[in-house]
Amino acid sequence: MSKFHFRYQNLLEVKTRYEDSKKIKLSKAKRRLENEKEKLADFKLDKENNEKYMCAKIQEGTNIAHLKIFHSYMNHLNQKISDQMIMIEQCNQEVAKTRKELLTASQEKKIFEKLKEKDMNLFKLAEKKAEDLLVDQLVTYKNFKRN
Repeated sequence: MSKFHFRYQNLLEVKTRYEDSKKIKLSKAKRRLENEKEKLADFKLDKENNEKYMCAKIQEGTNIAHLKIFHSYMNHLNQKISDQMIMIEQCNQEVAKTRKELLTASQEKKIFEKLKEKDMNLFKLAEKKAEDLLVDQLVTYKNFKRN
């Protein structure tokens, strides 16, 4: 019996490695997206805490200079939040793009896997035919020898 050898095994291995690299890239993109979302949540929490602090200070009574500094800081924080939302949108787009690339890589790999499966089935069929032919020849030879 001969051993099965898939003629495109090297390509299948390349496609598998390519798919694995896309999986890693997707997981990194998702991790980055989560980190950016956490940063946004931190900025929003900081803004909320500062608003509460300023409300308490206003009720106590504070001077205009302190209010100007607070207003300037809040504008800066709002800008950070806005920039972070843009960053999150870019990360979402990167995740979507990477997901598409992974899907394409998976489909390409699947094509070669199906081709390998078909070749394996053809190989097994040819082996079975050869085995059946050999058995038939042995039976014919034994019957011929008896006569």
